[in-house]
Amino acid sequence: LEPWIMSTEEAPAVTVNGTGADEVCARAFVKDGNVRVVVASLGAKCDVTLTIPGQPGLKSRFGKIRDLGGGRYAFSADAIDSDVLE
Repeated sequence: LEPWIMSTEEAPAVTVNGTGADEVCARAFVKDGNVRVVVASLGAKCDVTLTIPGQPGLKSRFGKIRDLGGGRYAFSADAIDSDVLE
C-alpha cells in the first residue's frame, strides 16, 4: 500500500454511518488513478456502511466488506479488524 499512502493525488472522501461508526476509521488513497480504501475497526462491535462517491465495484482484499452497489459497502466486526478495498 506504500505507493497509495505516499501519493499526493486527491482521493474521494469516505463517509462511515451505522452502529459503531465512531469506532471505525476509513480513508481512501489514489495512485495513478487507482483507488485503495483502508478500513479499520478500533475494537468495539460495529456494523457500518461506507460510502465512497464515484467508486462502485471495489473488491474486498480480505472478504470482510460487501459491495452494496452504487459506491456503498458494508463492513462489520466484533472487535479489532480491518480490510482493504481495491
